[in-house]
Amino acid sequence: MLSQRRITICAVIFGLFSGELVSCDKEQSRNAALNEPDFEIPEYILPCSRSDPKIDVCFQNTLNHLQPYLLKGIPELDLPPIEPLIIPELGMENGQGAVRVKALFSNITVIGAGNYSLTKSRVDVKTYRLDVHLAFPKIELQGRYEVVGNVLLFPIQSHGEFWALFGELVTFSFLRL
Repeated sequence: MLSQRRITICAVIFGLFSGELVSCDKEQSRNAALNEPDFEIPEYILPCSRSDPKIDVCFQNTLNHLQPYLLKGIPELDLPPIEPLIIPELGMENGQGAVRVKALFSNITVIGAGNYSLTKSRVDVKTYRLDVHLAFPKIELQGRYEVVGNVLLFPIQSHGEFWALFGELVTFSFLRL
C-alpha cells in the first residue's frame, strides 16, 4: 500500500504535467477559470501544460519557484528543509576490479544544497523523464564513515569523522516516473 507521502508526491508530480492545466504564465495560471483541475494545486507548484512547446522553460520556472519552499521544507510532503540537508545514512559499494570497497556514511550534514542554480532542464512528457542540471557554488559535508575493503591484496578498514568541501559542483540528475 502506498504511503500518504508517496501519494502526495505523485500527485504533485502528476500536477506538473497533467493535460491542459495551465500555461507557464504565473498570473494566468492562478486566475484561469477554464481547464481548472478538480484538485487544489499547492502554492509551491506552478503547473505546466504537456502541450506547451516551451515546457522545458516552464519546468525551469517551476523548479526555481520551488526553491524557497525547499529551503524551509514542505511539511505536507514530509520534506524537511534542505538547508542544512540531513542525511541519516548513505551506503556505497564497489565490488569490481582490484579495488573493492564498501563504505557507510552516517549522520551527514550538507551545507549549501539550498543554494543551487538550475542551469538546464529537459522534459520528455511521452516517457515521463526529467533531466536536470544543477550547479552549486559550494557544498560542505560532514559526518561519520566506516570503510571496509581490499586494494589489490591489501585489506583496508577505517572509521571516524569526515569533512569535505566541494567548490563549483555541477550535477546531472534524471527521474523517470
